[in-house]
Amino acid sequence: MTILSQQGWSESRIASVSLAILSVTQFLDFLNLSALNIAIPTIADELKIAPGLEGWILISYSLALSAFMLPFGKLGDAWGHRNIFICGLLIMTVANIFSAMAPTLPVLATFRGLQGLGAAATMPNASAIIARIFPAGAPRNAAFAKLGAASAIGSAAGLIVGGLFSGIIGWRYVFYVLAPICLLVMILSLVFLPAAQDDESVDKGLKDFDISGTLTWLVGMSLIVYVLSSTKGTAWKEVQTMVLLGIGFASFGSFFFVERTAARPLIPPYLWKNHVIVVNSILIAMVRGGASMFVYLMSLKLQRILLLSPWETALQSLPMAIVGFFYSFFVGTIVKKLGFSVPVILGFGMAVFGSAYFLFSLHGADENGNNASSFWTSTFPSSVVFVLGTPMVFISAQLAMLNVAEPRQYAVVGALFNTAGQIGGPVALALLTAIMNVVLVNKGSGWSEKERLLASYDAGNWTIVVWELAGLVLAGLFWLRQKFSEEKRHLSVDVESNEGERERLLGDSSTP
Repeated sequence: MTILSQQGWSESRIASVSLAILSVTQFLDFLNLSALNIAIPTIADELKIAPGLEGWILISYSLALSAFMLPFGKLGDAWGHRNIFICGLLIMTVANIFSAMAPTLPVLATFRGLQGLGAAATMPNASAIIARIFPAGAPRNAAFAKLGAASAIGSAAGLIVGGLFSGIIGWRYVFYVLAPICLLVMILSLVFLPAAQDDESVDKGLKDFDISGTLTWLVGMSLIVYVLSSTKGTAWKEVQTMVLLGIGFASFGSFFFVERTAARPLIPPYLWKNHVIVVNSILIAMVRGGASMFVYLMSLKLQRILLLSPWETALQSLPMAIVGFFYSFFVGTIVKKLGFSVPVILGFGMAVFGSAYFLFSLHGADENGNNASSFWTSTFPSSVVFVLGTPMVFISAQLAMLNVAEPRQYAVVGALFNTAGQIGGPVALALLTAIMNVVLVNKGSGWSEKERLLASYDAGNWTIVVWELAGLVLAGLFWLRQKFSEEKRHLSVDVESNEGERERLLGDSSTP
């Protein structure tokens, strides 16, 4: 029962108001995720962050989001999706306030992690609320399409807002503005979002919750990302580093064993027996990870090598954001004509070309950032080609997974590919940071600061190229296997019948 229902509002009007609240929250989640990409050099200078550690500004948010999305989805099932959703908004409000006042990197990273925690509570439960209040078919599909559009717009807006705020009034105002907006949305949610009639009790939630799976998942993800992103140079040879990394991989590996025996596992084990779902989950993680690395490195190179201001960097990122947003709506037509695997291969091929082109485009810059290639011959073609490939892989892989799933499995498959996409970001950024740190440490005397940075960025750029090339090889091998396998009949696609389900689950499909 809500104020709207007490005033005699129809269910359809209540659903429309609820969708507006959920869409605004989704917009804020993705804006927060991408807003600091361009502000990173400015933040690093102000907080005196050592080169190679800036990545934690992004990693902390992405890590918390990816690690807690599945657990918070399960908590919503047990304790009420509306309740967990509102708790997420409360966490985001508090975390934004303290992020705005952060004096050091550890403090900022901590509260950025809390922001990601709040987003992890809102995202899966927003989808669950929509599934509950909108009837199956066209109304529900349209609602999920709007939710997906909100996330895509938020990602694009975050790059621009973060760059403009950082260059004009300061990066802290991103959080000062977000905090009261999150608070307002939380109040509106308390007043207007309808509660389910059959919310389960806390006792049942505790009884059914997969605690062992959650712990192994969190410990494994956290340790692996921490070691990769924080270890420098010769520290890789230290026993402590190897022990922590070993514990991380062991914990992450034990997660899959624990899930086989859990009463209500975070990820049903039967999904791992479907090679279409497994391979495409990996491809989704790789394409999201590659996109996160590319945007992060592009921001660093434009500001550290070309010495552009944050708002100038935001303007150079604008074509990539616009093209990526509008192009995503045409991918379904491409898949309809070419099937699943070919667009995935083409998408990774574009990402390889875009990242390789960007690698060699800025080497002419002198100490003052002059004599480099122009925007139209360097940043523009490389970023646009790269972003053309990303949604092609993401959406095609999503449709492939839905095509082999039964209708009753759509929700859990959607949670799986959304989680896979969020995992790719922090893991890829951690790997990128580790490689760049090694190069920075090894380039000692005889190298200027700018030469060390450029060598580090080149190593990072090569990492992106190899990462995307690995995705291309995996996609190609999978296509060959499917082509010569009896199971190829499962990949015949009717995009029109699956398009609604793709839009329904597209809340996490926007590019960073």
